[in-house]
Amino acid sequence: MKGEVFVIAVCLVLVFSVSFLFFNSWQGNLNVGINTPGLDYSNNTELSKSSFTGHAVLTDTSGVGSYYNLTKNATKDDAIAAVKDSEAIIAWMARNNFSSVFLNDTLNDMKKVLLQAQYAEVMRNSSIASSDPLKIEAVKSLRLVNWKDISYDSVLNYANIIYATKTKAVLISDKIVVAGSRIDNRASNVTRKIFADAVSAFKDERYNESEKLLNNFSVSLENDLSQAYSFAQFGTNAKGFLKRNLAFVLLFLVIISFFIYSFYRKISIGRLRRKIKKMKVERNVIDGLIKKIQEDRFRDNKISGLVYNIRLAKYNEKVNEINDQLPVLEERLSKIVRGYKAHREKKDKK
Repeated sequence: MKGEVFVIAVCLVLVFSVSFLFFNSWQGNLNVGINTPGLDYSNNTELSKSSFTGHAVLTDTSGVGSYYNLTKNATKDDAIAAVKDSEAIIAWMARNNFSSVFLNDTLNDMKKVLLQAQYAEVMRNSSIASSDPLKIEAVKSLRLVNWKDISYDSVLNYANIIYATKTKAVLISDKIVVAGSRIDNRASNVTRKIFADAVSAFKDERYNESEKLLNNFSVSLENDLSQAYSFAQFGTNAKGFLKRNLAFVLLFLVIISFFIYSFYRKISIGRLRRKIKKMKVERNVIDGLIKKIQEDRFRDNKISGLVYNIRLAKYNEKVNEINDQLPVLEERLSKIVRGYKAHREKKDKK
């Protein structure tokens, strides 16, 4: 009986859930277009600290530093100006919360090269005597390097590295803001992980890696949006189909539910009949065993009284168990059969 109630409940839930699901739950969740606004990362504190504008413009408008053309005619004043520009760039980066470990290391190397270029200039000046303390100091400082290849252009080259790094950091920062603004509930965990890795690489000054990850993020996000759009279109089409054919769909579900219930009843009847038959056969076998031990004990005296009593108690226990269960199963089978026959007779009369 419990099984029948369960099947009926499942069928009813199946019928009513379809109408509720498509006309309520899917109403607001499936009509999601590709252009749904995402999160506003311009207000994200973590990203705003890493962006020089706080919003995406994809261009460097900081006005700090400049690119130097290497003409092999750079002067000491040009080199000193380049050092000052580089210091200004690093100071600007620090104020705008950019990491500048690499830039500081580059600046230190730049100052060392500037000093070496000054000593190299002394070495090239033939008017300075070899006994002059300045030339002695220059010889001592340049003894481990090829000073003939050192010029103030080398200093400008370091300045260009610092300027290019700053420019790339600014652009990657804005790209991160743009990418973050596109993330919404349609983005998969894989896409979010790629974005997080890109942000982490940016903070560690791994700008090339960050840029590559942002490109991967764009591809992954486009796939997510495409899948979301396809699912939304499917939901919209399915909902439209149900609106147009709801009566037929519900009728189909009712018919399917009826056949499921009828099939279940037939299966239940067959299962009960097999179980009852099996229990009756088992009881007949046990009755035969009881007669056998009685003959072995009282006629042939093959077994002792103790063995006889143990076996008889065991067989009687099993017979009593079968006798208790059989009436219950037969009554259940009778009810199902009567109900099934009544339903068939009612259907035949119609």
